[in-house]
Amino acid sequence: MTLFKRFRTALDVPRSYYKSKLLVGKVVSVADGDTIRVWHTPTIPYLLNPLLLFYDFLRFKLRSTNTQGKNTNKPSNTTKKISNSSGAIGNGSTVRGKDKKKLVLSENTISIRLYGIDAPEMAHFGKAQQPFARESKQYLSDMLLTNSRNTNTNSGTGTGMQTIGLSAFSRPSWFNDGKTVRFLPLKKDFYDRLVCLAYIRKPSTLFLKKHDISLELVRAGMAEIYSGKDVEFYSTKHKVALLTAQKIAKKRRLGIWSIDIKSYTSPLDFKKANRT
Repeated sequence: MTLFKRFRTALDVPRSYYKSKLLVGKVVSVADGDTIRVWHTPTIPYLLNPLLLFYDFLRFKLRSTNTQGKNTNKPSNTTKKISNSSGAIGNGSTVRGKDKKKLVLSENTISIRLYGIDAPEMAHFGKAQQPFARESKQYLSDMLLTNSRNTNTNSGTGTGMQTIGLSAFSRPSWFNDGKTVRFLPLKKDFYDRLVCLAYIRKPSTLFLKKHDISLELVRAGMAEIYSGKDVEFYSTKHKVALLTAQKIAKKRRLGIWSIDIKSYTSPLDFKKANRT
């Protein structure tokens, strides 16, 4: 694990860490059924002094704040508008201020694509979403975000717009909501996301058992095995586990496999068909 340095984005993670260094972080958003954003928390500083974690978040927020209360008719400089999500923070979300500084979440969190899987496509750029896209995203949100079903979205917009107040002296909601994940970088993809083997620990009878997030999604029928040429499984063992889980999910007709096979389209084929 990294002991001291905090990596702000996927581009900050050295290639020497790929397939060798396990990182730890807090989930701040779920973009869709196979992509999440994580706030990296290096081990030693936060272990020795947990207040540093809160201080780091506070410093992050103070960068985005400005003089308040001058014009209540305009969007507050301490309000973050979050689009393209329901209970998640979108990739392009910004914090606006009169100083014209834009604090982009993508500059402070690591975008992670879960290894070996492909989830149904959400609606993008006015195009329709795939069946089970929302269910897949919600399943992953329930797994990684404590209050994933208690988000406030503006009604009537049709875009899932969400606003979150960022008071300079209060914790952001995602500090409390996001669960801790451990992730092993495997490679960087075309969109500068880290393809990762990611784990979450769930309470078990005697100990906290480690769960492979990709495997959990495939088991539930909320994602299929990615069939692109650039697929990364990390090891044969992980590939076999995914194949076995998918075979069982198909047999039980879980999630996406409940769709009639004649009308089913894989996420990869769906993306190809909807490219302009």
